[in-house]
Amino acid sequence: MNSELQANRTGYLRINSFNNHSYHDVARHITKMQQQSGTALKGLLIDLRDNPGGTFDSAINIADLFLSTGTIVSTRGRFIEANQRFVAQPGDILEGAPIVVLINQGSASAAEIVAGALKDNHRAKVVGTRSYGKGSVQSLIPLGDGRSALKLTTAKYYTPAGISIEGTGITPDVAILQPDLSQSNKEVIINLAAGKSANSNLTALLDTQLIKAQQLLEEY
Repeated sequence: MNSELQANRTGYLRINSFNNHSYHDVARHITKMQQQSGTALKGLLIDLRDNPGGTFDSAINIADLFLSTGTIVSTRGRFIEANQRFVAQPGDILEGAPIVVLINQGSASAAEIVAGALKDNHRAKVVGTRSYGKGSVQSLIPLGDGRSALKLTTAKYYTPAGISIEGTGITPDVAILQPDLSQSNKEVIINLAAGKSANSNLTALLDTQLIKAQQLLEEY
């Protein structure tokens, strides 16, 4: 996880995965940026691209940091106990400051729960490409031989709008593809890193998704 305070008093926060420490890490990074700014942040860009997910509780708690009300996610399954709804508690660490979330095809599971919760509660704009679509709860059922188990899908995750994450993913509000780097541009990066001069067009190296997200944050 890393963060950076931008010149316009907006914050950039990249979450690489969700684990048991992520909730406290997110709160710590935001507090640090607010202290560096000397006042509340004007907005926050959360980068969840290529985040494969992680623990369910971490996703719930992190989404709750930015939501004061509303459903975060619900689960529906073949057993009654699998049907649950997780609701945000009062309090917003950003006090309503705008949020933009970046996702791509590599964003999955817990990352999709957070993106879906912020999107469907109209707390954030989502930018990028459709996420992976991994939203199932699987349980291991021991078999009689004591050595084997059956993996069974017992429930699926649904966004606050009632959309199944499994096989569907999160659709961005603003869809924008990230162009692949050509071999020539990769060589430019290598040359720049080595301190050599390069005459290639550097605009192709820019992160177009990030640029669009920053523009949206400015327009909020």
